[in-house]
Amino acid sequence: MNDVAEKIERARSLLALGQEPKAAEILGEVVGATDDPDILRQIHELAVEGHERAGGFQKIHWRELMIESEPQGTNG
Repeated sequence: MNDVAEKIERARSLLALGQEPKAAEILGEVVGATDDPDILRQIHELAVEGHERAGGFQKIHWRELMIESEPQGTNG
């Protein structure tokens, strides 16, 4: 497993454990280091999940991740 995949799996595990801030931090590192559509899709899905669970100001960080990892170039 490569480093990016390991980080995504780590973030997924942290989300499951209720450690949203650490998961968001890891995903933030990954989203800035890739342009792979499959990786971005995974990050986006986790960001949506994190946003749904988050409260208060944490929602802002998750929303930023959702925007940064949003699928691009989908023309009807």
